[in-house]
Amino acid sequence: MAERVCGGCTACCKTHEVVEIQKPQMTWCPNCSIGQGCTIYDTKPKSCGEFKCAWLLGLLPEHERPDKTRLVVDMAPSPFLGHDTTAIYEVSFGALTTEPAQRQKVHALEHNCVVTEVMS
Repeated sequence: MAERVCGGCTACCKTHEVVEIQKPQMTWCPNCSIGQGCTIYDTKPKSCGEFKCAWLLGLLPEHERPDKTRLVVDMAPSPFLGHDTTAIYEVSFGALTTEPAQRQKVHALEHNCVVTEVMS
């Protein structure tokens, strides 16, 4: 499988906090050109460069890119909880009620993951 790239997807630019620039979770980054990319890409914060959503990691089908489903799926180990965690972030209102969101939640629960849904 070819390495995936964000391309025009900027969904995580809304859903995730960026401490380095005091951008809160669930607000659009002031440096984001929605649907195009980061306007400060060459000097972007370290946390932005390190973040990889489940789609980018190849864990979701090609057609479930976050800007298409309006969901950002973030999977991480959680030694404290003793289970992996799956966070499903809603980029726009109503996305958590869609079939892709329900499928991701069921899949995570079937694999004993703790699921968190974050509404827009």
